[in-house]
Amino acid sequence: MRLKSFIITIVALFVLANVIVAAMRRCGVVPDAANVPDDAHPVAAGASPTSPLETPLTPESAAAVLSSAPLPTVARPPAGIEGLHLQLSRPLMFDIGALGGLAAEGEHLYVAAWDDGAGAAVLYQVDRASYGIAQVRALAEEGTISVGGIDVGGGLVWVPLTRGGDSAGTLLVGVDARTLEVRERREAAADVAAVAAGDDGSLYGVTRDGALWLVWPSDDGPAREAAAVGGARYTDLAEAGCSLVAVGTDGVSGVVDVIDPQGFTLLARHHSVAEGADGAWVTSGGLEVTDEAVLLLPEGGARPSLLTYVPEAGDLDAFAPSVEVGK
Repeated sequence: MRLKSFIITIVALFVLANVIVAAMRRCGVVPDAANVPDDAHPVAAGASPTSPLETPLTPESAAAVLSSAPLPTVARPPAGIEGLHLQLSRPLMFDIGALGGLAAEGEHLYVAAWDDGAGAAVLYQVDRASYGIAQVRALAEEGTISVGGIDVGGGLVWVPLTRGGDSAGTLLVGVDARTLEVRERREAAADVAAVAAGDDGSLYGVTRDGALWLVWPSDDGPAREAAAVGGARYTDLAEAGCSLVAVGTDGVSGVVDVIDPQGFTLLARHHSVAEGADGAWVTSGGLEVTDEAVLLLPEGGARPSLLTYVPEAGDLDAFAPSVEVGK
């Protein structure tokens, strides 16, 4: 009954439109066929010169018109990250400055950011249940101008602080994961964008231009250097199994790269077209990899959102293939 009433209403509207058009023609508002100017578009062969509103309308023809009308199209959302599915987006319960990096261990997340007001890097220890601040520490090291991607391992949160001016390079600060007291300091001549802590006590770093990998051994010896491949620039690193995972961009899209920590060859590359609130790739900020998920913090600012990604199929071992140490 509702369909029949709808069709009757449509028919009545068309009839009313015919009456209005006829009245306008009588008043000279709409020209009839005899008064169409010479430069008007010709009528196609076999077509009626009358208005479409003058075509006889039946309930059947009205239903046919309605069924043939094109449906509106809706733009598809970004596909996200190859091999991953966005499971959760949850904001931190506080504001931060320019984002440095993200790490996680036990009941806490760690977020590094640069605070312009303090003129220093700030390390936040974040309660993993409430996403509120548990502790905060300003890392006011002389001559530092920005902070990079961080990682936690061996009870220390490693934070790369970029030096400016004549002392250009990077100060690597090891902060106690429990108390946030500075425990170690290491100097690097290169501009290190991000670090990752290895299970064996070694520390990995990558330069801001994406050209060089560095490895500091656990015995505090000199860093080993290796040329980077893949053409990407990374913002944060993490260890997953026996491999390194890095986020950044290759200049075309966002990337999540899986890298052999021995020869620094590219084991896998997952492209991303997902964007954060500021329009940058979600892979342009902080990274942490847990046993079940990939955590991304794309940007700083007011209550930035932490994104939790899980594998679309299988587990993280398939997403981030590992190599055997010493192989």
